[in-house]
Amino acid sequence: IFVTVASLKAAVARVCLVATEADKDGIKLTLERDTMRVELSSKEGESAVDYVPIQYEGETGFSIGLNNEALRGILGTIDTQDVIIRFGGSLPNAVFHPSVGSDELYVISPMMARGAEG
Repeated sequence: IFVTVASLKAAVARVCLVATEADKDGIKLTLERDTMRVELSSKEGESAVDYVPIQYEGETGFSIGLNNEALRGILGTIDTQDVIIRFGGSLPNAVFHPSVGSDELYVISPMMARGAEG
């Protein structure tokens, strides 16, 4: 998955406005054709959904929950305009790799995240 860091960072910031427990409320990312759905639902029932354009040609419907603080931290650290995100493999982690000029990898383990629809 190829995505612009600024777009994903802005979407994450917007949905995090409804977070009530920043260290516990997870963000759910769902892959759709050319779009990533970014959503957060708090324990109190508040929810927010945003969409980010991506370059992706795999199966749609894959979802993963990530800690919102960890995700925001990683996105704030990446200096490139774009990031490559890989999900799955031998471990169910989300791996973020700056698109150019860096050998750095950022890994987030998945967590349960409530979707906006339930």
